[in-house]
Amino acid sequence: MIKTGILSNKNWKWSEDSLTAAERTACTLVLVFGNRFLLQQTPNPFLKDLRAMYPNARLVVASSAGEICNGTRDENTISAAAIVMEKTEVRITCRNIRETAGDSVKLGALVARDLKGNKLRSEIGRAHV
Repeated sequence: MIKTGILSNKNWKWSEDSLTAAERTACTLVLVFGNRFLLQQTPNPFLKDLRAMYPNARLVVASSAGEICNGTRDENTISAAAIVMEKTEVRITCRNIRETAGDSVKLGALVARDLKGNKLRSEIGRAHV
């Protein structure tokens, strides 16, 4: 199950009817994309809201130049996709590429070490500067 939503003017609007408490609790992963200035706020009320809405989910956050939700492109917003994976373990790691002086092979080895486990089938990587 995947539900998508967009935060605009501090109101979450979801693509489907509002999620039940059980659906929010069951979410394992929330992908968040948004305006970098909104995401850089400290403390961040948007991410705090998402963590409260999805207490068991891992949040993966990235900045974007515009968000698309429900067929509409918006700017200066935050969009999120809440995902339930019934049989999939989600692990997340974050590494700064400067740790390895830009050596992507070394960086990949660090990420692999962070995510090491018997059940790992695939990974999605992201490096930040």
